[in-house]
Amino acid sequence: MGSPWKIVGQQIVMTDWVPKFDPTKAHIAELPLWVMLPGLPLEYWDPVDLHAILAPIGTILRMDEVTQSKGRANNKSMFARALVELDFDKEPIEGVCIRSLEGERF
Repeated sequence: MGSPWKIVGQQIVMTDWVPKFDPTKAHIAELPLWVMLPGLPLEYWDPVDLHAILAPIGTILRMDEVTQSKGRANNKSMFARALVELDFDKEPIEGVCIRSLEGERF
């Protein structure tokens, strides 16, 4: 289905039709969410590192074009961004701490 879609600035997640669907009893187990990583150095923007960094949050579905190309990311206002599928059956985490080989934390 190509979900999620964006309509009038709002994200819409679509699933297959289910006969006699009752939204009051629906259980949403997974939901895609864009995650931003401000201040993450460019050397961590490759897919292997981003998958490791975001694994505690969920599964990466895709990365935006700027993150994939590391383009226009030469100033501190830019951030890596990935669409991550969150599992709502798991306890949410508050954040992810990354430590470089030099000991710097992000």
